[in-house]
Amino acid sequence: MLIAATELIDDLLWQTPPREGDFAPWLWPGMSVGLLLLGIVALMLRRRHQGRAMAKAGEAVSAHVTALAQLQGAKGLLRDDRAREFVIVVSRILRTYLAGRFDIRASHRASEEFLRDVSLGKLLTPEQEVLLVHFLSRCDRVKFARGRVTQDEMEELFDASHRFILETVPTGPQEEALQSA
Repeated sequence: MLIAATELIDDLLWQTPPREGDFAPWLWPGMSVGLLLLGIVALMLRRRHQGRAMAKAGEAVSAHVTALAQLQGAKGLLRDDRAREFVIVVSRILRTYLAGRFDIRASHRASEEFLRDVSLGKLLTPEQEVLLVHFLSRCDRVKFARGRVTQDEMEELFDASHRFILETVPTGPQEEALQSA
């Protein structure tokens, strides 16, 4: 064992230290390629972030347009034999609108959680909050408790959701800019 250690030390003594400026020929090109790849990745991440921000701004401005168009499409469900389906669709449209308009989570949440977020955020007037609570409670009664809804009640739900969207549309450039930020 002692002989092997001394041979190792002898081998190390015979090695010469690297001279100044004596680098491997691949070092500078390798570093250049590495920095170039790092720059490309940073640029891609920046563009991705900007694209998401722009998409989010477009959603905030056009959420009401999309919701109103979807409501018009839901008019075809205003029939007694499709009442439950109508209520589910109209409720989803309004929740999706609120999520896009006010940037709050809406999907996979109970109405109470959703309403709490809306209320805590002071996003709506007290009258709008009352309208939303009434609307969602009527929808939940039909969706989960298998409550019955008449043709007149369906039309009232349609009108309430339509009115709610129109009342919460961004009113000016300041509010639209605030929503897109």
